[in-house]
Amino acid sequence: MHMATVPSGASGHVVPPELTSSLKILYYSLEMAAIVFIGLGILPALCTGRVSRTITWYSFMFSWMWYSIANVILAGRQSSTEPSFSLCLFQAGLIYASPVFTSATGLAFIIELYLRLGSPIPDLPLSRSRLVPLIVLPILLNCTVFLEVIIYGLHNKSTVRLNSLRLYCHIETDVQTTFASLLVILLLVPVIIIEALTATMLYCKYKHIRNNKATSPFSLTLFIRTVFFTFIVTIGLTIGAIGLRSPSPILRAGQMAAQASVPVTCALVFLTQTDIVRSWSLHRRSSSASVV
Repeated sequence: MHMATVPSGASGHVVPPELTSSLKILYYSLEMAAIVFIGLGILPALCTGRVSRTITWYSFMFSWMWYSIANVILAGRQSSTEPSFSLCLFQAGLIYASPVFTSATGLAFIIELYLRLGSPIPDLPLSRSRLVPLIVLPILLNCTVFLEVIIYGLHNKSTVRLNSLRLYCHIETDVQTTFASLLVILLLVPVIIIEALTATMLYCKYKHIRNNKATSPFSLTLFIRTVFFTFIVTIGLTIGAIGLRSPSPILRAGQMAAQASVPVTCALVFLTQTDIVRSWSLHRRSSSASVV
């Protein structure tokens, strides 16, 4: 499904001051917008019976909200003020763990889609023995990376600092970046493979699947959106990878903008499905009727 951009270790080339202020506003605005949009998208699924989603879908959406929250912890702080070491280390742990978390929940989500498509009745939920690992393992992986960064930071306090744009705290060496990036890549490869297998199975079962409503936990539109999001994220990752090592301040700024854009893209792709949009429309109508 996806991997988010892992923050770079070394500060590299500094973006000129004239770009920094605008980039900060854009970066924090995109991340906060993602938190709001994902929250608004999840609410109808949780609070109404008109939206049906699998538990791995909720896990995937929550991981993206968590990713954005991790990136805005220092929002509103004065640029000249240094955060405390404990706060900085805490955010650094989240910053490196959250891309792994989104990648792991994305893999769990596409695995469930594949397993349900292979079932004689795709609308039936998975057995508990299959479902529990898909929920628990991403959380454990997230906690493992977080604790690893915390332990490393406690033993190497001088490496825990704000990044060159002073947007978030990270580890200044490349150790954590390399570790998190390898995990993300290892999670992305099976995602692409399983999506290809799912597409093949989908082709064979097209007549059955096309009759599934968009409100079904498994529907053709949901899979198409999943593939589209993977494609968009791959483009974002390419921009991010180029920006990490490029001396161009424009590409560095582009890398940061791409990093902040992915959660919003996730919200727009997955939370604009017909049943979610319709549930909000019906809620507005009922609210208007009660006022009248």
